[in-house]
Amino acid sequence: MMAGAAQRPPFDNIEAARQQNLAKIQHLRQTLEAAQQQELQYKSQLEVSQNVDIFSWWMFCHRLATT
Repeated sequence: MMAGAAQRPPFDNIEAARQQNLAKIQHLRQTLEAAQQQELQYKSQLEVSQNVDIFSWWMFCHRLATT
């Protein structure tokens, strides 16, 4: 038996590790997609909030101008 061959893990262990890595990658992709979706929702809410703030400021100024 060669010295280097004794240090190699059996094929089954490599395949099991590969499957675990694929599962981790899939989980990370799902996590990333969920985070990106939350980011889009946050940005959308922020934009709505800013538009409300602008409209409120406009209404305030309009009231001052008409009184």
